[in-house]
Amino acid sequence: MSEHAAYPWAVDDPEPTTLVALWPGDTPPMMTEITAALAALLGDTVTVVDEGSTADPAMLWSAIVELPGVETELALWSEPAVELAPGELQDPAADACRWIVGFNTVLDPADPLAHYTLLMRLLGGIWDEIPAVLDVNSERWYPRAALDATFDADHEPTAAVLWIVHVNEPADGAGAARIRTHGLFRCGLPELDMPEVPVALVRAGVELLDTIAGRMLEMMLPPPGEPFAVGPDLDVTFELRHDQDPDDPSIDVVIAVVRSEAVLERIAAGDGAYFLSSHETDRLASQARAAWPALKAVPVPAVQVLLKAGLKSDGTENDREHLWFSVLRFQDDRAEVELLHEPMSVAMKPGDVVWIERDSVSDWTVVTPQGRFGPAQADEMTRVVATLDNDGGQT
Repeated sequence: MSEHAAYPWAVDDPEPTTLVALWPGDTPPMMTEITAALAALLGDTVTVVDEGSTADPAMLWSAIVELPGVETELALWSEPAVELAPGELQDPAADACRWIVGFNTVLDPADPLAHYTLLMRLLGGIWDEIPAVLDVNSERWYPRAALDATFDADHEPTAAVLWIVHVNEPADGAGAARIRTHGLFRCGLPELDMPEVPVALVRAGVELLDTIAGRMLEMMLPPPGEPFAVGPDLDVTFELRHDQDPDDPSIDVVIAVVRSEAVLERIAAGDGAYFLSSHETDRLASQARAAWPALKAVPVPAVQVLLKAGLKSDGTENDREHLWFSVLRFQDDRAEVELLHEPMSVAMKPGDVVWIERDSVSDWTVVTPQGRFGPAQADEMTRVVATLDNDGGQT
């Protein structure tokens, strides 16, 4: 990621990340209690670099600590909780919390997702009774169930936890909307901005910014004005802009303005697909393969099942092209499938029928009258398909 410094998109001072956990109980958390819990979770020593008073009289205590294997120091503190807005979390346990524990640090620019994931797992793991954690940067709450599901130790979260996409639509529903990211700045990357998006293309615009943001974590943006491929025959360009941070005018925020209306029109029309980051491809593949038992129970062809699989590209040793197929039948840990579209680098053509092994699958979709279901909705998909099957498998 340090190679970004050679480009105009370089961010000199990334925004620190602030995370806050609600602390239940009648007594506030003590610093020794928190550092001991962190050490137990990490299985190693947590070094207190500085322990002292704070200029904020509301704080109970604060400290700077070093975590093993983490380059940047972590600020810890505790203070009384601010009263939640009525219905903000719809959780009586959260409403009753009188204290908070806070984390503040600069994410490691070499791997901000891994650093952020570690922090969320640590903060949620200090005590199982913590009802919710707030990511202050994105203003995104993680209630306990969402915290456990998103940052489960056995699965990698989507990189989109690092940012949020804001949509400002015109009040009358006509004209153009503005779509922006917030959170990339803390990763040492420019924020993305699409200032003039037709309302009908907003959904495609949000998907596009999420896709670009994920790939920015793994590759350098081209210089302003040069094309950046977001999918097969789908290119966008970027304009460089500098804005002042609204909370601190002395901070310069680097903005990449995305020019892409033609791309959005094609995506909205279903005439195009995105290139995913390798992290997102691997994450989806893991989900898809883990949910294989539920998938192969779907009664095809009465219910349509689409499989995405990575096949080795011609003339390359390691590169794979991910293609979509329609499932004809399942057989144990493989499926007989029909190719749905023209590959770029695999010697196949639409309509070809082949067998795909479970270990090659990178995503899947089950199409029903109640909607489309992917690996993350495997349980819901099973319930819906059972209803269809009981009705004779009608789709």
